[in-house]
Amino acid sequence: MAERTGKARGVTLAGEALAIGLGVFLSLWADEWRTNRNITADSRESLARVAQNLSSDTLELARLSGVNQRRVDAVRALLTTDPEASNAPARMADLIPFALESSLLRPSGQEYEALQGSGRLGLVANAELLSALALYYERREYAATLFGLDGAQSHEVAELMYPHIEFPRDVFTPETRPSTTTVSTPSFIPVPTAAPSVVSLLSDRVFVNEMAEMGRLKQLVANALDEMMAVARDAIAMIEVELES
Repeated sequence: MAERTGKARGVTLAGEALAIGLGVFLSLWADEWRTNRNITADSRESLARVAQNLSSDTLELARLSGVNQRRVDAVRALLTTDPEASNAPARMADLIPFALESSLLRPSGQEYEALQGSGRLGLVANAELLSALALYYERREYAATLFGLDGAQSHEVAELMYPHIEFPRDVFTPETRPSTTTVSTPSFIPVPTAAPSVVSLLSDRVFVNEMAEMGRLKQLVANALDEMMAVARDAIAMIEVELES
């Protein structure tokens, strides 16, 4: 009788231990499930914000691309000005502000970096989307470098012009601001007064070569911006599909 009672107690204790262990397991599993669900939800929200950043970027990139193409056209028009024309100094003066303009590329990758740094980017299973995002922000760094080189080159060219031009002494920046400049607005650099000697720059090999290099950099900037827009639009489309799934 005692032996049967002992066996019954053993079975009861084993059942209780099993029940406790199962309860602990289910509790831990539920906690992990909730945590993973929250992480997934957070990653989706972050991905949506990345899409919003990219959407805002495309508007700014389109503006900057157009403005930089206008600058390229100004450099080309300036270099092909006929120095014998009576209006050559005035024409060069009008083109100089557009040719010398340069911009800065403001950073916008904080959301992507936060998603990447937290490890939530790894929850995105779409390898093509991950590749597109990485490419976009890699190209953005490249474009930012080009912007810096272009700004420095613009300064080099301006110094070659200084002996032949004079900017207004009481107007430092017109109403147009760098951040609002478009292809249809005036330059944010005032129009200088050009001395007749300004046309001599067109036969100065140093000036011509420095101007040509500036034009090349501005064209590279415009090309990089166009490429970034294409990659951004592809990434946005893929994110929309990802968020719908």
